[in-house]
Amino acid sequence: MSYYQSNEVRTIAELMRWDMAKAANAPFIKIGRLILAVDQTGNEAWEQIINKLKQDHGARKFKLYSGRHGAIEGCFQDNGEVYGGAADPAFYQEDLREANRFEPLANVDIQVVDTGRLSKLLYKQRVLTDIASGHWVIVSWCNSIASMHTRPINADAAADYLEGGVLYVDAFEMTRKRICDVVIEDYAWVPRD
Repeated sequence: MSYYQSNEVRTIAELMRWDMAKAANAPFIKIGRLILAVDQTGNEAWEQIINKLKQDHGARKFKLYSGRHGAIEGCFQDNGEVYGGAADPAFYQEDLREANRFEPLANVDIQVVDTGRLSKLLYKQRVLTDIASGHWVIVSWCNSIASMHTRPINADAAADYLEGGVLYVDAFEMTRKRICDVVIEDYAWVPRD
């Protein structure tokens, strides 16, 4: 498992298809010291990314953001709050257990952070603070590349999800964007190496 650079010109959909044909885990994108998943992901993926960052950059300090689901339609509502179905404390507990097992084997420092209820503003502030303190930030939930994308407030209910096909269209449009364009549009605030 590896990661792609923030100047990747293929679309999200192209990376989903290409990488999933090669591996069981989602491709990741590296933006400075921020690592984001392009598709569905799991524990094995962030463990492999940690090993790769350790090998490529000598990385030893990590913050693993956990505790929520992600979706290609985005993670935040119009008002900046996390959409209703996103938070999942069980994911945080699972990642915490796995990090405690993996940390001594990899000889790294992993701090698992429950970001399940952080607003868009607090999420951005947390990322900036953690990067400034010398950590690599791995956003471990599915489709975290789309985290900064905003969903309509009424997107919580399953009926609203299908109503008018609004979110389906948003998801389709998001997957057609080139990675480098998503990085420019949604992650210009992230410091680069």
